[in-house]
Amino acid sequence: MKKIIFLLLSFIVLFNIFQAGQVMAKTTVKKTNKKIIVIDPGHQQFANIGAEPIGPGSKKTKFKVTDGTHSPYTNKKESDLTLEVSKMLGKTLEKRGYKVIYTRTKQTVNISNRERANIANKQQATLFIRIHADGSINRKEKGFSVLTASSKNPYITKDVYNKSLLISKTILKKVEKNKKVKDIKGIIYRDDLSGTNWSKVPTTLVELGYMTNKEEDKKLADKKYLLSMTNSIADGIDEYMKKK
Repeated sequence: MKKIIFLLLSFIVLFNIFQAGQVMAKTTVKKTNKKIIVIDPGHQQFANIGAEPIGPGSKKTKFKVTDGTHSPYTNKKESDLTLEVSKMLGKTLEKRGYKVIYTRTKQTVNISNRERANIANKQQATLFIRIHADGSINRKEKGFSVLTASSKNPYITKDVYNKSLLISKTILKKVEKNKKVKDIKGIIYRDDLSGTNWSKVPTTLVELGYMTNKEEDKKLADKKYLLSMTNSIADGIDEYMKKK
């Protein structure tokens, strides 16, 4: 009799453990069902001028990663600005239910543009968002823009091209409605961007504005302005998710 009771109790314990395991498994699946956004804060503290192909199978090469532009007024580096904005955008997206992964969270890294794209590829990201700022010898030049691959890009699939164009247009549309962003350059098609060409997931590159333009650089130093802009970018991501 004691053996029967022992066996029954053992069965109950094992059954409860199994049920708990099932609950944990369901919880884990639920967490991984979040849309994954990989955010790439452009550049880094120090450039790596080693060469890497601009795309799969390409004989053409570029520097692995540069240190970007900087403000001639405050001497703030683009890599500092992009990291700041990327974290702001990431926090906004996390609050909206997305899983956010950064290609870098500090300045002192050495990650090439190809490697950054491969982070998004490995994560099978829903979107790969690249954050940059512009610079020019013409200090009058200014404006927000979005860079995406053209239809002639030989390195990415047609599906990635179409989805990348869609997210680029959707983000631009939302930023255009932001009354704080006065100057818009629009969509710029580029097929020489390593981070874009190595991406196997939909991707876009956001140029926040010109750090070499005094008026725009002042805005890019204003956290309220940056928060407003990142909210517009997040709105574009939300709308893209509804369309795809």
